[in-house]
Amino acid sequence: MVVSGVPLKGKLDKLEFDGKSVNVVDYKTGDPDKAIPKMKGPHEKDPNGGDYWRQGVFYKILVDNYGQKDWKVISTEF
Repeated sequence: MVVSGVPLKGKLDKLEFDGKSVNVVDYKTGDPDKAIPKMKGPHEKDPNGGDYWRQGVFYKILVDNYGQKDWKVISTEF
């Protein structure tokens, strides 16, 4: 897939549907307490947001721009 001239591809663990609305589920291993900072969106100290937050945004871009279906990501779970 190409979005705004940028080629994108990725593998998602699980998609849950309510009609055309999608919840993306990404399974993680490890200590949940250490993952908390990675879930935060952009803020003054980390203007790009945490790793998992950015990954959720990437998943939304992938699914929302999937040309063969009219799906929209409404949420992401880690």
